[in-house]
Formats: sequence, structure tokens, C-alpha cells
Amino acid sequence: AWFESYVERIIDRDAPEVAGLQRLRDLPTLLRFIAANNAVELNVSSLANDAGFASRTIGPYLDLLETLYLVYRLPAWSANIGRRLVRRPRIAIVDSGLATHLTNSSPASLSKNPNPVVLGGLVEGFTIVELRKLASVSDARPKLHYLREHGGMEVDVLLERRDGGVVAIEIKASSSPRAQDTRWLAQLRDRLGERFIQGVVLHLGSDIVAFGDRIRALPLSAIWT
Repeated sequence: AWFESYVERIIDRDAPEVAGLQRLRDLPTLLRFIAANNAVELNVSSLANDAGFASRTIGPYLDLLETLYLVYRLPAWSANIGRRLVRRPRIAIVDSGLATHLTNSSPASLSKNPNPVVLGGLVEGFTIVELRKLASVSDARPKLHYLREHGGMEVDVLLERRDGGVVAIEIKASSSPRAQDTRWLAQLRDRLGERFIQGVVLHLGSDIVAFGDRIRALPLSAIWT
């Protein structure tokens, strides 16, 4: 009930104050489709089609959701800054409680035979937003990105310092990290050389596991400790 009221309040009060858009009542539908594919690469045409918007008109609504701190767009990373600007971002619901509400998830549904797509999206979105918060108060002030290449390499989060140093993070909605989870981290380490500071697999278990040079698995709680 609280989340329903929260969304209604934003539509009725906050959204009209910052945007003169016509379809504000359709924002809950748009939010639900984003939550259903939480923390994935943003395909504007596909999202617009699913949510009943025209591709050419959905942009201002996504901008509005970000202005209202309802969604966060994680930009793509490339060694070429120009290429970063044209690649698709990933998009996630900022409030993980709202994301679970929008996907009709509950503690019971997430602990007993959960839908892996929903659970993975919730865990990844939550972790990305938490890393963003921590980065904003870090002395290093790293920039957050994600990496996906046509050749298959994909890393959930890259934290890049001003001096070019990179920490690469994989997020796994499981409690048993495996060596296979580190394959993209290892490839990125070999490509970046000394710029690669650390590769981390964050998981839902409690084990700390070393996977070779500058790569290890840590419990998700490690980002606060």
C-alpha cells in the first residue's frame, strides 16, 4: 500500500511540477516494464513498444523518471570516450523496495524457487545503486560504467578513477561463486595490465575466495565493510 501511494504521489504532485508531459498517468506502466528487466541494457525501441509509447516520444519520460530519482542509467564504458557516449546505458530502478513491488515479488517468492531473471535483476540493480552511493562519498570519486562488447565480454560494473585505474565487478545472485564467473574479469585484467586494480565477484554467500592475480569473490556485504 505504501509503494502504491508513493507512485501515485509522484505522478500527481512531483511529475507535473517538473515536466509538462501528457502521459504522466502511464508512468507506472513504464516503471513496471523497466522493473521487469531491471539493470539490463536499455533498448529504447523495445521498451517503448512494450509500454505502449512511440520510440520518438519515450525519451522525455525516461529523463523525467531519472530526474525524480526513480531510475538510474549506468553508462557504457569504452577506452574510447567518444564511443562511450553513443552506446546504450543500463537502466535500473533506484529503490529496490519499489522494484520488488513493481515485479510483485515478496520474501517468500524470492527465497523459494525464485524466477532467476527477476532475482538477478533485483540483486544487480540494488548493488549498482549501492555502489553509486558509495562512489559519491569516496575520496577517489570513481566514475561508474558497465562493459559489454560484441565479442562476448561483459562486466556488470566498472569503477574508473581519474588516473585510469579500474576496479571491475561481477554481480551474482547466488551463494556459490565459481571460477567461471571470473572469465571476463581475467580477460579485462590481461587487457588493461597495470590499470586493472582489482576484479571482484560479489555474491550472496559468505565465502571469500581467491581466483588468481587480483581477482577474488566477496560477499555482497563487503561493499559496506
